Amino acid sequence: DYIKIAVEIDGKMYAGFVMARYLTTFTGAVFDSRISYNTPDHAGVVLRKDGTYYSESIMVVPEGTDIRVIQIPNENGYLPVDVFYNGEIFSGYVLEKYVESKN
Repeated sequence: DYIKIAVEIDGKMYAGFVMARYLTTFTGAVFDSRISYNTPDHAGVVLRKDGTYYSESIMVVPEGTDIRVIQIPNENGYLPVDVFYNGEIFSGYVLEKYVESKN
């Protein structure tokens, strides 16, 4: 199985895929943003596989969930993010208008 990842090296972001067997879970990641508490019907936001409305849904991210923004939004207003949920990290895209800084 391959997993989509994003890493920052010397201030430059890289994204790609690696084999899952070469990865380990760690808790040192900085998740400095979160899903807004002002989502439609307060139900959360859909994390999508690609940065479009028609892309496959990975999960619904509850309001207040910690996320890490990977880079600027695409032309559709979707941000590539990592989501920290139930002790796991999920990667995908969410609408920028439902993301807020925790600072």
